[in-house]
Amino acid sequence: KRYEDIQWAQIVGMRNRLIHGYFVVDYKIVWHIVTNELPDLKRKMEKILKESTNYQKNRD
Repeated sequence: KRYEDIQWAQIVGMRNRLIHGYFVVDYKIVWHIVTNELPDLKRKMEKILKESTNYQKNRD
């Protein structure tokens, strides 16, 4: 598996709950994730995108 430090299943699960579970979303949990976990995920994703871009440039 690539990027095992990213919790892909939890990300997909959160997306599904937000999209399909309108009346059962705990906004305290959403706020916690946005303020505490999302910044780290953003940094990790930016790193992945940068590595991917560099990889593509080196292949051309």
